[in-house]
Amino acid sequence: MNLELIKNWLVETNIPKTSIAKNSGVTRKTLYNIIDGKNIREKSLRKIKRVYEESITKSDDTNLATLIETQQSLIKYMDHRIEVLEEKVISLKNTPAQTSGMNEMGDLLDNIINQWDWVFYGTDKPMSCSREGVLQNVNPALCKHLGYSEDEMVGKSILEFIHPDEHEKTIIEMKKHKRNVELRLLKSNGIYCRMHIKADSFGPDDNPYSIGLLTPIENV
Repeated sequence: MNLELIKNWLVETNIPKTSIAKNSGVTRKTLYNIIDGKNIREKSLRKIKRVYEESITKSDDTNLATLIETQQSLIKYMDHRIEVLEEKVISLKNTPAQTSGMNEMGDLLDNIINQWDWVFYGTDKPMSCSREGVLQNVNPALCKHLGYSEDEMVGKSILEFIHPDEHEKTIIEMKKHKRNVELRLLKSNGIYCRMHIKADSFGPDDNPYSIGLLTPIENV
């Protein structure tokens, strides 16, 4: 578990620091030392990691805000690491350190991919990742709720799964950086279900992607 990831979570989460300290068994001083970038014992980090993991996987509705903020914090961190790696690629070209540097970047990328898989695919909350209105990733929880396989969803327009009467509303929402909307989604059995969708855009301005958290409401 990367210390920077825990630090970002401690800064951005809505969970009170007192609660995190109590649940992890570390002091508030330790939490703020992490936020300030000070050295921290690995044992304390493991304790806080446990609370972090619980905030990711906890399934009650009161934790939705924390869940998506934690996931988005991770994604922002991943974006930052990718920028750093790209800069290293440029600086290492045609230098003696190129081989070792490329190996280091490969390890970092593997770490980022593993973190993404753990957060996106590990939660029991339905989630999607799209770019320009086309689904790039869907997690098992969303596939289970709608009844489709991953292959049946990835690569298709979001509009294919939304009630035709709500296409215009969806197109308007997709132009926003932050989205908070209720829509009717088509299940594989032909029945529409209402879901609350909260999504944010990330990545470069000219080619952003969107991470969405979908919460079932009721069948309609």
